[in-house]
Amino acid sequence: MISPATTEGSKRGFRSELEPDKTLEAPLFPLSESEPTAGKSTGGRSARDSVQPCHLKDDGNVLLGEPGEMSDSRPDTAYLECRSNPHCAPRRIVLDASPFRLGRSETSHCVLPLREVSREHAEIMRSRDGAWCLRDLGSTNGCFVNGQRIRESQLTHDDIIHIACVEFRFVDCNQKSAEEDAAPATHILTSAVNPRSLIRGEQHLQEMLLQRCVSILYQPIVNLRSGAVLGYEALARSTHKHLCEGPQQFLAMAEECGIASRLSRMLRHEAEIIANGLPRGLQLFLNVHSSEIREPGLLADMCRPAHHGLVFEIHEDAVTDVATLRALQERARSLGIKLAFDDFGAGQARLLELADAPPDYVKLDMKLVRNIDLIPSRHALVRGLVKASRQLGVRIIAEGIETQAEATVCQRLGCDFGQGFLFGHPHSIDAWLTEDNTSRPVYSAHPTMAS
Repeated sequence: MISPATTEGSKRGFRSELEPDKTLEAPLFPLSESEPTAGKSTGGRSARDSVQPCHLKDDGNVLLGEPGEMSDSRPDTAYLECRSNPHCAPRRIVLDASPFRLGRSETSHCVLPLREVSREHAEIMRSRDGAWCLRDLGSTNGCFVNGQRIRESQLTHDDIIHIACVEFRFVDCNQKSAEEDAAPATHILTSAVNPRSLIRGEQHLQEMLLQRCVSILYQPIVNLRSGAVLGYEALARSTHKHLCEGPQQFLAMAEECGIASRLSRMLRHEAEIIANGLPRGLQLFLNVHSSEIREPGLLADMCRPAHHGLVFEIHEDAVTDVATLRALQERARSLGIKLAFDDFGAGQARLLELADAPPDYVKLDMKLVRNIDLIPSRHALVRGLVKASRQLGVRIIAEGIETQAEATVCQRLGCDFGQGFLFGHPHSIDAWLTEDNTSRPVYSAHPTMAS
């Protein structure tokens, strides 16, 4: 699987922030007499090597390769696992030579045709006692083991290796058999400038799905005139010890791993179950991932509480296909589910889709709302969006309101509802249901707003 070696990097245009280190230390492990000394002086794959080179093809976006097979008759084999496409099975690259060389050169055992990869980038060696070692051959963009740049490092089963921007998982079948009944090894990538592991991230996300490692918090949405609570938006937080708590981070990882839809469905299901404790008649706002819009099963597994109204929030970027939106609206409304366009105005402000497939609510992006009392140039834009929406029967929710001044201006510009820290931080259901809890939204409309 391709993974950038810096937080800003990508497979294309990648350069490591670390300077290349051409000085190599002596090998950590003695090689057997039948194995040549590693290094550039070997001239790549030796003539006596009968192993056919493994080519991972570059299509401009990902490395491609057919899923590899490994014979059960070779239980002592070690291999690299590379998952170039989240929808395909991982490819196994058997380490059937020592040293096993990786690089851009056609003489490498594993050819990586990427400009970020040096011609003779790295090699993996096996010592007399069966231990494995990864050695950098003076590459430009480096070798990393579990997020740390190395010159030479012993490899352990389940290590994550990066050859520049290409990610592999090292599997040692001997160690794997011995550790099957033990707790799985966990490696945390600690450096922000080093590669993050999509392989490890996918493992953690799968654990998150299976074990329901999430907490659901709820933030109120308030009528700007009366101060009454319209409903609550469900906001997910990760409780997995190796995943970031915030949804933006773990959902971005899920997108790269191809499991964002599954994760989104699980979060929605958990939020619905917990929301049974909310007072009758409130609206429950649930986020829908953009990849789910065209999925026929989006509405099939709804377990909507009879006394709640559900609102599905669709991000503005996903609002691109009027026909699909209309079909979704028809199915949703037949089930009593409303739709909201989320973060509206943050990107292209899909006005055509707003006109041709109007939702029930539009949520103005907080970038428009934040400090709106201090930036009069935004007023005309918001007033125009409000006017167009009202003509279509759409109600406006201003997100990110933190001050009374922002709330006052949003109400004067025609916004119906507000959401933000002014009305309450995200809290658990129990916190909102505790009558004497100070986190309960206590909001009185400003006198000039109620007029």
